[in-house]
This record gives sequence, C-alpha cells and structure tokens, in this order.
Amino acid sequence: MNDFFEKNGYILRLAKKEDALDYYQNNFNPLDIEVARFTGSKTSYTQEEVVSFFKQCIDAKDRYDFVIVEPKGHIIGESVLNEIDQDLKCANYRVALFHNNSRNRGIGSWAIKNTLAFAFDTLKLHRVELEVFSFNPRAIHSYKKAGFKQEGILKDSIKDGDNYGDTILMAILEDDWKNQKQEIVIDEYSYRCGVMDCFCEMVKAGVKKIALAHPFKTKQDQDSYLGFVEKITNQYHIRYFLDDDPLITDLFAMSMNLNTYNIIFYRNDEDIKKYQELKEEKRQALKNNKYEQVRNSLAYQFGYLLGYSDKTIAEYIKQNNEKEKATL
Repeated sequence: MNDFFEKNGYILRLAKKEDALDYYQNNFNPLDIEVARFTGSKTSYTQEEVVSFFKQCIDAKDRYDFVIVEPKGHIIGESVLNEIDQDLKCANYRVALFHNNSRNRGIGSWAIKNTLAFAFDTLKLHRVELEVFSFNPRAIHSYKKAGFKQEGILKDSIKDGDNYGDTILMAILEDDWKNQKQEIVIDEYSYRCGVMDCFCEMVKAGVKKIALAHPFKTKQDQDSYLGFVEKITNQYHIRYFLDDDPLITDLFAMSMNLNTYNIIFYRNDEDIKKYQELKEEKRQALKNNKYEQVRNSLAYQFGYLLGYSDKTIAEYIKQNNEKEKATL
C-alpha cells in the first residue's frame, strides 16, 4: 500500500478492478442501514450488480475512484471524484465510510482532504461540488471543515422515512482551496501523480522517448499508483512498463535507483526495447568485467532516451559523486 496516504494504518489509494470482490463482500453484503439512509440507496445488492458497477467505474474516463483500506487490508470506504467536466474543470464529489466503527475517527476528513488535493493540485480542477442530505449533520460538518461552502438548498427533495428532508448543495472553488492550502501540506501521492502527468505529456509530445516516475521503495508502493497510471496513459495515448530492476548508470547517483521499483512511460516500442537492451548490455559488461569500457556510452544512450542533450548528460555525469563500481 502507499505509505504516503496513510493515517493510523488506513490507506487511501485509487481503486483497481481486482478490488471489486472485496468491495462487495466487505461493504454491500448487506449495505449498512445508515449508509443507505445518507446516500439514498437500497440495502440489498447482488454481487453481480456491485462488481459490474465497480468495474465500470474503473474504466470510466470521467471519474477517479479512491478506496479507503483498513489496516488488515480490506476496503471499508470510498472517496470519489465523478462527472468530471474537462471543459469547465469541475467535478462532483462523494465520500462514504461503510462501517460504523470507522466513523468519528478523522478518517473521512482525511480522505476528503487528500482527494481535494488530488482534484485541485493534480487534476487542476476549478470547482468540486457535492450534494448532502440535511439529516446528515456529521457529513455537513466534515465538508465545511474541508472548505466546502453551502450554495443552495433543494427543499423537501428527499424522504427520510415518513419525513421530508432537504438536499444541500455545496462546493469548493480553486481559489478557496489555494487560500487554505497554506495550512495543508500536499501529500506525497498527489505530488507524484502530478510529476507523472507532466512526464506523460512530455512523452506524448516527443520531448522524451521515455520518462521515469520517482523511484518506489517497495513493490506495494509501485502497485498503489497503477490505477492512476492506467488512466493517465490512456489519456495521453501512451504506454507504461513496470520496471522492478531499474537501470543504474553514471547519469544519476547509485542510491537513487538501487533496490527500487519504477514505472517507465513510453510511446514507441523501439524506445522501451532500447532501454531493455541497455540493461542487458550492462549486465553482460559486468559479467565479463568490461563495464568500465562501456559505462560512459551507457550513460549517454540512457540520457538520449530521457531527452537530455550532450551538455546536460556531461554535466550530470560530472556532478554524480556516487557512481557504481565497475564489478559485480
């Protein structure tokens, strides 16, 4: 799981299709009565209904579905940006904690904050809006705490048992977020996603033949970004490669990539093939004690794939005081 979206053992990450069964079994079998009441939902769903809808959400291009995972690894909530309008730069938002023992612990507020950071800082949205029922004061308080402001009321628009309730319209704008951002430290997940978005655009534009995400310390860290990676590469019509043994050259400090995992973005097959050929060339050179003879060439060829000029490559090599030894 992603350490940077962690709160007291809870994890917030983008959903993946393989989450569908746990999402159903742990939350919709049956759905908590209070959740159903506050969301206007029924309490009984079939596995097919939930799993099918969940997978459709993952495939949809106008939404980002985050899941909240408890310390034992089960999904216990969700935080969702949907109905994203790229022209207006706006989205709808909803959040749910499916179990009573997960509420009143700050988990919901934490999920809201991080999802808004993703919305405004990574997706560059201008407006995030939501609807909440008047008989859900706990949610209203959490939304106001996060910066949402009430914009209107739809009187008697929902039934709560035998009584009518109101639908309250709330929203937070880009400027509202910026004004309170100084009090909120941007989380590592949104920062990394923003960097990957930028690099994907460079690959799409041909500025870089390949681009690397920041190295991940564990396989779990790498995996926690795959939901975002799938969406962003589809958006830019490029591809990605999961690299569990990154190439180390004199271009960057050895410790930066040693024993790490990475995600490589590319557009053309020949470019990722070239990268893999460089890795094999290095492996053979080390095996035959000839790495010293090819290390400079490997660094330059790697630099070219990354879109660097000869001057930049030379400067990087010169400034690198942590070069790898020439033997295995």
